Amino acid sequence: MASQMRSAAAATVAPPAAAQSAPTSGFNFKSVLQELIQRNASDLHLKVGRPPTLRVNGELEPLGRPPMRPEGLNALAEQLMTPRQVKQFAEEKASDCAIGVPRNGRRRVNVCQQRSPPRYPTRARP
Repeated sequence: MASQMRSAAAATVAPPAAAQSAPTSGFNFKSVLQELIQRNASDLHLKVGRPPTLRVNGELEPLGRPPMRPEGLNALAEQLMTPRQVKQFAEEKASDCAIGVPRNGRRRVNVCQQRSPPRYPTRARP
């Protein structure tokens, strides 16, 4: 399994087409997903004011990238979610969606907002 994950590191990660082309204030989602695969991380945490953070072997490891900005996360959310999910998020401050990562399976994305701007934990789905 680990060798499959490592071999997938060289694979092209393909989030939805909009997520590949629309600007997200300098945030490169595809690049972060590739690093997630390379490091065999189980989770990716995106939160305003903090750098993208991976969970590797149970430990949170911030990536050497700038802290997330509200406009970047909002743009990413709208690119990953369907119009129905965007509406659900606006009403309930929470929504779930999934993205496919070639040769790595699907990733569950939970978008939630409590008192602060939205945050985006992602987790591998078998």
